[in-house]
This record gives sequence, C-alpha cells and structure tokens, in this order.
Amino acid sequence: YLDLPPVDWVDHLPPAWLEVARLQQMVAGGQFWGGWQDQQLQYLRGRLDAPLVRMEEAQGIPDVRNLGAEFELRWGARQQLRVQALEFDLADQRWPASRILIRHDTESRDWQLQVDQLSLDMLVRMVPLELLPERSAAALAGLAPTGQLSALSLQGNGSARNWRTINASGLLRNVGVQAWQGVPAIGGISGSLAGSAQAGDLRVLSDAWSLHLPRLFPEP
Repeated sequence: YLDLPPVDWVDHLPPAWLEVARLQQMVAGGQFWGGWQDQQLQYLRGRLDAPLVRMEEAQGIPDVRNLGAEFELRWGARQQLRVQALEFDLADQRWPASRILIRHDTESRDWQLQVDQLSLDMLVRMVPLELLPERSAAALAGLAPTGQLSALSLQGNGSARNWRTINASGLLRNVGVQAWQGVPAIGGISGSLAGSAQAGDLRVLSDAWSLHLPRLFPEP
C-alpha cells in the first residue's frame, strides 16, 4: 500500500516521457495498492487525485484541475484497465463522472475500448493539434464537433492506428459539426451509430436537426 501526497512529478519523470507528453506541471498523488505473484505485479488499484495538470503553453490546452479517478489495472495475457468516477475541471467546464474500460488480449491482439459518456467539445479542447498529422489537425479544428457520445465502444485488432480494423458503436446526443471542405454542417443529431471503415449505420432519432450545404446554399 502506498499513500502519496500531491507533488509535482515533472522533475521526476523520464525526459523521453516529457518530450512526448509536453507537460509543464503535473501535481498528483493518491492511494495505491497491488498484488504480487511469481515475482510479478499482477494488479494495481487505487485512487488518483491531481489538483493540476498543465501542458506547455504552445499546446494551447487549458489547465486540467481537480482531476479524480479510481482505477484497476491487471497484467497478464488478458490485460485490462478499468477507470471509474473520472471527473475534472477544464477551464469553466466540468467533465461529468465517467467510466472507461480498456481490454487487450496479448495473444490474439484483439482490443476493446468502452466509454460510458464523452463530451466532444471538451475532448477537442484537450487534443494537442500539433501532435496530429497536418490533415487530421485541420479536419478536427475545422469540424469542431460538439455534443455528447454515450455507450461508446471501439473494437479492433493489432495497432489502434490501423483504423481499417476498427468497429465502432455508440449513442449520439445533440451532436453537430461545422462545415469543412466538402463536409456539410450538421446539428442536433441524436440517435445511434454503428459501423467500420467499410460500412456503417446511422439512425437519427431527432425531431429537430439541421443540415447545411454551404457550397450549394451559402446562407443556412
């Protein structure tokens, strides 16, 4: 069992990690405990509390404050990370208590990600655009998605970068994007989404939603 008071970990993290994460300040602590077997750590559980996570100024990402979460991490052939009661403040917005589950089978290389609720506009504010490929960063900034996703599930095999293997499903609540290049602007979309890179199914359950084709109709 380990009980750590909140301290700034930036000076204690490997430089290679800081180069990737671009952290300027990370004040965190919590309570942690685990189980050993065959001279290996089999699981780690705990409660993480981070009063402040600050990225480098060039990232343009607001400070994350008052982050709290409970977690359980298991190693082995079937690895699993379960996060519960994840919540934090991002500028003037509060991320609602969320649950995340990540599973990975080291033999089959199958993986799965489940998130019970996701705020798209808050998520976009936390993405460092300069770390993304230029076209992806431009698309994310241009589309500026808003709304909520719930019961989100992503499944794939091998590297998560191989997007052609990914199957996705989820529920949409008041989702919208801005017009970008040939993509029309949409707003107020609620319903369900399921599919992959090859095919998909979108079921709209909204009574009031909008679609704007700026190249055909300049005025909404």
